[in-house]
Amino acid sequence: MAEKKGGSMAVTGKDQQDSEITKPVLVRVPNARPAVSPMEVQVSENTKKTHNPVIIWQVYALGGFIVLQWVWARWNERKERAKKRSSAEENQTPDDHSPAEGEE
Repeated sequence: MAEKKGGSMAVTGKDQQDSEITKPVLVRVPNARPAVSPMEVQVSENTKKTHNPVIIWQVYALGGFIVLQWVWARWNERKERAKKRSSAEENQTPDDHSPAEGEE
């Protein structure tokens, strides 16, 4: 016979009618992961690397153009910095400089 006492279930058996054993209510769920077979690698003829010269030269030309564009932009950037630095040095007068060693 099962009797409910204080939120837990009391189980009484025929032999143990006087003593009660309390067990917490517990639900167990079995491991429900599906069995998955390992992947198989399939190589088809279309997945080979392309060695077609019509395509390869276009890829190289595009890559070269992008690198050349970056180099040119970097060169112009450095050239502008050098112009700014040289013009800033020419515009400074001796009064703008801090006193030299020994002068105060």
